Amino acid sequence: FRAVDAVVTLPTFLVPPLFLFLSLRSRIFSFVPASRPPRGGYENEPGKRRAPVRAEVKRPSWTPPGFAFPIIWITISLLRAASSTLVWRACGRTLFSAPLLALVLHLCVGDTWNCVTNVERRLGTSAVGVLLVWASVVNAVAKYYAVLPKAGLILLPSACWISVATILTWTIWKINE
Repeated sequence: FRAVDAVVTLPTFLVPPLFLFLSLRSRIFSFVPASRPPRGGYENEPGKRRAPVRAEVKRPSWTPPGFAFPIIWITISLLRAASSTLVWRACGRTLFSAPLLALVLHLCVGDTWNCVTNVERRLGTSAVGVLLVWASVVNAVAKYYAVLPKAGLILLPSACWISVATILTWTIWKINE
């Protein structure tokens, strides 16, 4: 962000797509594999420790249906883009600012959690890690709110959804011990 700011002030019309892209594809920049689970479940790799197939993991009855996740995440990504654009404007049209870096930190923590959860399939570590994801999104919402309350409120559904995901992750770990 600092390098971009040093070279150019982004035109306003590019800022929402930038943050939409970062929200939807942040794992492209991740140093760890942060892929999402395959639709058909997990395959056990020969010669490796047997990890639970997605279908074998017990889930609580209140788990949202699979089709809800893309709808929710696309909506959250759009809200992230809108709120980030407001913060970008309020911070003097600069990308290198504490609130925007807090969102990027949250995306990085989320990608690491995705690796632990979906690639390594470690339920216990995932349960602890999701607390960091939750803390990082609450931090981002607080920083956005401090700059511009409207931006913090627009980002708030992300924290609400991750709160649900945190409870779901801990419940899955508990019922699969």
